[in-house]
Amino acid sequence: TVHQPPSNSFVNGDGIVLQWFGSTGAQLYDVYLGTTNPPIDLIAQDITGNSYTVNGLTNGDTYYWYVVAKNAAGLSPNCAIQNFTTAHIWTGAVNS
Repeated sequence: TVHQPPSNSFVNGDGIVLQWFGSTGAQLYDVYLGTTNPPIDLIAQDITGNSYTVNGLTNGDTYYWYVVAKNAAGLSPNCAIQNFTTAHIWTGAVNS
């Protein structure tokens, strides 16, 4: 099950950490991400952990992503497709 960032959220477009819960028996994960639904671009293959950091996304675009768990027996069904929109999130002070 995918859980970060939450679906339909707005996030800063740099250094986005995609996180998911591990699947029982999974040894590796493949991560797909793109601006089409479903995403077709394999952006990371054979990840051993439960997260992957994505850099260089374009602000103002909606991205879709999902994870496929793998082990010696084969591939799991794809997890649910999640989405987020990149936006510059202002964190500085406002001068008045």
